[in-house]
Amino acid sequence: MDAAWARCPRQSTYTARLGYLVGFGVTRSQCSFFTGWAPIDAHAAELAPYRTWKGTINFRINEPLPADLVTRLVVHRVAEFRTRARAGRTMPAS
Repeated sequence: MDAAWARCPRQSTYTARLGYLVGFGVTRSQCSFFTGWAPIDAHAAELAPYRTWKGTINFRINEPLPADLVTRLVVHRVAEFRTRARAGRTMPAS
């Protein structure tokens, strides 16, 4: 893993020097994928079957998000980081 990226200890999140990237959480009945608002807005049609709120996607453990959708959400988030980095700004907390 690049030195600019690091897994946060004791949390299921990944960060970059510029801020929070994505995260996930699990309970007995559901999972949560934390992406921030922009990726959710950009992929709203694909995320219609899932509960979304405050930059979070909730889904059942036995009905996981498709891997290609997760990839597109993360790519969108990384593009946000790159755009902010070029402009010399850091990411706000999501």
